[in-house]
Amino acid sequence: MVKQIIILLALMCTISATGQSLEVTPEIQLRNDRSYYLISELSANSIILRDKELEQVFEIFDKNYTHVQSLELNLSEKRARVVEAYGYKGEVYIFFQHKVDKVHALSVHKYSQYGILQDSTMILGLADLFLAPTFVGYPSKDRGTIALTAIQGEKQMHIGVFNLDDFTTDYRETILFDRGRLASDLQSILVSPSGQVTIITRRSGIAISRREPIIELLRISPGGSALDYNEVPLGEILITSVIYALDPQTDEVKLFGYSSDKLEQRSSYYWTAGINSDLELEYLIEKPFELSLLRSVYGQQNKVKKSIDGLRIKTVVPRSDGGFTVLSEIFKTYSRRPTFPVGGNASGGAWVDYFVEDIIVMSYDGQGDLAWSDVLHKKQFSQDDGGIYSSFFVMENPSSIRLIYNDEIKKENTVSEYVISTTGSAERNSLFTTDSEELQLRFVDGMQISANQIVIPSERQGRVSLVRISY
Repeated sequence: MVKQIIILLALMCTISATGQSLEVTPEIQLRNDRSYYLISELSANSIILRDKELEQVFEIFDKNYTHVQSLELNLSEKRARVVEAYGYKGEVYIFFQHKVDKVHALSVHKYSQYGILQDSTMILGLADLFLAPTFVGYPSKDRGTIALTAIQGEKQMHIGVFNLDDFTTDYRETILFDRGRLASDLQSILVSPSGQVTIITRRSGIAISRREPIIELLRISPGGSALDYNEVPLGEILITSVIYALDPQTDEVKLFGYSSDKLEQRSSYYWTAGINSDLELEYLIEKPFELSLLRSVYGQQNKVKKSIDGLRIKTVVPRSDGGFTVLSEIFKTYSRRPTFPVGGNASGGAWVDYFVEDIIVMSYDGQGDLAWSDVLHKKQFSQDDGGIYSSFFVMENPSSIRLIYNDEIKKENTVSEYVISTTGSAERNSLFTTDSEELQLRFVDGMQISANQIVIPSERQGRVSLVRISY
């Protein structure tokens, strides 16, 4: 079961750690939950939304984390499924899909932090569909605007853009893509706080050369008043990993990626591209990895390896000077079972080993030139868990970036961090151990709640608790 997590704030049970304080909630038992959402930004209460097959329930806690109420929600007369849920300016917003007569609807309910329904409206309604659509939500970074989409067939997308401050649907569009297969070609949907939406696709398939990729950009202006479209060839480049980001100062699209000469699993080059306000390619820079970086990965004696296997981009952090810091890591999986059906592990998944290793940090200026790079060593190994306890959490403040992670994926574990300065120097610190606290921390699902505080879920044996780390 994939759990989508938005972190709550009320915590108790303090644990001491060198230089940090930890606070932990009591564990919450989850039974028959399809997914759960933990709602933050509430001044008096904290809420866990439990999305079950036949019902949705608020578990409401006061600021001392005393359980005060279980409240069953009436989202719909028929079965509902939560698409997205989070706290915004002290209130709770639940976006969910349901059926009204023969219409597949996407609606939103607004609740107070006490679980009282305050408002509701339908954002999208799709009729005459043979199969129920899959709605997906794309919030802006400040969460004040969200784009809700559903793909119909191979070429049609329905989109509604909702403004949480006004509790109104800014616009609805049905977009027909005349080429390719939308479900496989869709790369990213970027939503700015102003309500501008940029849909990015990259055509795939046998007829399309992987070495001459073309991205297509469709931009919808705030309010839906104008649509702009352009195709951008990226030249001869075999993409192994790519991430798309909005420049927070200009809302222009930036691309950061890795590429290869031969194999899509091995990266030999780093590259960046910038798309200007006219949706045209402003720059494209591709360069091979420097020998110093490869030696940091493989050792100082390396003279043969010129590529990195399993390198994937995790996130992009905008810098105050207009540049960007790209954080990647080495991620590999190996199956321990044949590919034909022979059963699975106890949780119903595949028998898979996960190796999540070194972090590659590359910092670029506003024109896509590399300013500095570094390799931060870690070695995480786990089996049959989807890798949910591996990787790292990114904590940002104006003077540094902290990367916090589990040293080892086991019950008795040390939590460590790398602190990266704006000039690129990095310092590694051990923070605390989980030996006696029975914590299994999912850093990949954490949330930063202030300049010096983060909240991380701990999940084990069908129970979840929240851990707040304060610096």
